[in-house]
Amino acid sequence: MGQTGHGGAATRDGAGSADAASIAGYIADMSAELAGLAGRSELPMLAYFLNLARVEAEMRARSVASDIARVEAQRLRRGDERMRS
Repeated sequence: MGQTGHGGAATRDGAGSADAASIAGYIADMSAELAGLAGRSELPMLAYFLNLARVEAEMRARSVASDIARVEAQRLRRGDERMRS
């Protein structure tokens, strides 16, 4: 199962996924800052769309992090099974 990183290259080790989670988290943080700025500047529609971007980025960051944890748990289980053999 390959993962796609921000460069578009598929990776099998999840390194691209870790980058994607980090980037999504950064986008969420920046979107939150910009949404606050837009709200204070009485730009409600812009604030709304920036908050949509924030929520999407937060969901993607959590999803990718969850996928990484699941893959790592599977990797550890396989390692334990090999040690017992």
